[in-house]
Amino acid sequence: MNISVYVDKRRPRKDGSFGVYLRFKGRGCPPYLIHTGVSCRYAPVGMVFPSTEPNGVAKGIRVMELYSKCVEFDYRNSDVSDARKRVAFEEIVTGRKSGDSGTVECYFRDYVETKGMSYGRMFERTCGKVLSFDPDVDFESVDKRWLERFARWLESGGANVNGIAHHMRNLRAVFNFAIDDGLTQNYPFRKYKIRREQTRKRDLTATQLRELRDYPCEPFQQKYVDLFFLMFYLCGINAGDLFLLKEANINNDRIEYYRQKTKKYYSIKIEPEAAHIINKYRGKDWLLDVMDTNVSYSQPLKRMNQQLKKVGMSYQDGVGWTGEALQPELSSYYARHTWASIAAEVDVPMDVIAQALGHSTPYMTTDIYVNRRLRKIDEANRRVIDYLEGKVKS
Repeated sequence: MNISVYVDKRRPRKDGSFGVYLRFKGRGCPPYLIHTGVSCRYAPVGMVFPSTEPNGVAKGIRVMELYSKCVEFDYRNSDVSDARKRVAFEEIVTGRKSGDSGTVECYFRDYVETKGMSYGRMFERTCGKVLSFDPDVDFESVDKRWLERFARWLESGGANVNGIAHHMRNLRAVFNFAIDDGLTQNYPFRKYKIRREQTRKRDLTATQLRELRDYPCEPFQQKYVDLFFLMFYLCGINAGDLFLLKEANINNDRIEYYRQKTKKYYSIKIEPEAAHIINKYRGKDWLLDVMDTNVSYSQPLKRMNQQLKKVGMSYQDGVGWTGEALQPELSSYYARHTWASIAAEVDVPMDVIAQALGHSTPYMTTDIYVNRRLRKIDEANRRVIDYLEGKVKS
């Protein structure tokens, strides 16, 4: 058995570090990786981490200890099958008993570690659904018929087509993760097609957007309306990404960040309209004060969506909410969709809209092209805002 140290730079963690694995390659089996529980920013040479790596000495000792134990087990058990060795190696490296390692639940947990908070919670929900449907599920037992039964079970629980598709995509990602690690070669999604339905448009017209901006809403709602417009002024930035920004994300009047969900890099010029709102709600530890009193952004986002749906209604103590809402379905998602719709309305090219939203496009990544691309996005965003302000016509 050949055993070596491997740093997986394909899946950066939320803090920018990479997982350190032991790589195993036997004669009759494909190579596979087992995570050591160590992560690093700077790859080791052999098992020695550079001096720039935080706690590098302790990490090196930990990796060397696990490596030595695995080599010793391999040496003393030359007559044991590669499959049995793999179970033993997982027990040695992870500290988990054989019944816990290599399971679907375990790989959901490991995959979540590579994602941000909101993205991770989505996978945790899917894992819960999978285990509720089939507590004994493993990677080899899932086939096309299993997926079809799982879909029907989700539907019987009230999930719609796109909700089922959401869980199926998450499960597929975990299968790909396990295949990359060499745990399984089974890929049931080769024969199973994930169905989707086109969702209704979640955008406002420019007239509706102006009405929302100018409406004299309840004082405690104004902050959420302002934050909605800040998202719009920043090319439809995701609410979670916005709430987690810090002062360090501002550079030369631009907001620069990596989106939690996709890890894609964004650079958005702060227009005066956006700067006004940022200054109005500037935080102490965060760019915005939303997170100064919250551990997670999910709670303020929930309150924001609740209040946006009630703008237009009046609140009176002892009576509650009365009247009709301007947009009873309004949520933070509308800011992104509305920016894209208005950009198209003022003839911003579709490839520029796609680039502003972070969608995949076939452009090169040379510095000259990146600067030109950002300039086009800046111009598009200014045109969208000017149209909302009535300064340009479509």
